[in-house]
Amino acid sequence: MIAGVIGYATVAACFGVLNLIAGRHLLHTAAVLGHRLLGTLDGGNAVTIEAAPIFVYNGLHLVLFLLIGLIASWVVFKLEKYPQLWYLVLFLALFVFFHTIGVVLAFVEPVTDAIPMWPTVLVSLAAVFMMGGYLWLAHPRLRREIQRLGDFEDPIGPL
Repeated sequence: MIAGVIGYATVAACFGVLNLIAGRHLLHTAAVLGHRLLGTLDGGNAVTIEAAPIFVYNGLHLVLFLLIGLIASWVVFKLEKYPQLWYLVLFLALFVFFHTIGVVLAFVEPVTDAIPMWPTVLVSLAAVFMMGGYLWLAHPRLRREIQRLGDFEDPIGPL
């Protein structure tokens, strides 16, 4: 679940920083997506910053990331037992990631005036790398088993 919180926080922080750089409210992206979830977008470019849409979006966002983190942690646990499946898991992770990006982009498409697609993809990649980095660091047995399989050096150092 920690991985999920890391992913959620990465996305929230990145979009918050991008919003501030663009001169918008810190929670602009959450407000736009919350209004999109609730179906209350008025078609104009002006988005009102209200608590309800922000809480709806952030609540769903947090739950989804906790679920993703839980599944990723379970997969890493299984990989520690069966490290020879790392290639299959990597393929499945990439498959799921790209399809998830497709779903997210389809959801964001109607509001691309307010939220361009490129930050969505980059922020999602950042979340994946942060979650993966945490899981890699938190599971030395996995690193050891994969290192043993590939007979290569761990970039983090010996265990």
